[in-house]
Amino acid sequence: MERTSPVGVELTESGWWWCSQQLHAAPPGDSSDEMAGAPYAVLGLIGRYLDRVDLSLGDWVTMAAPAGGRPGRGV
Repeated sequence: MERTSPVGVELTESGWWWCSQQLHAAPPGDSSDEMAGAPYAVLGLIGRYLDRVDLSLGDWVTMAAPAGGRPGRGV
């Protein structure tokens, strides 16, 4: 198995807004395709959890990152 280096991503304010909106969005396109809706089902679960515990998406992502700001394997 080939080893790869981690990739860092920095989101703008509009990028964070877009990501947050996806937590409560309906699946795009043809709703009869169950596989297309699967990621949105997971995003919905994450969105409802964050609402329940009163965390923003940014807070949750920051909590998952180890010291140094780069998530490791399994995060």
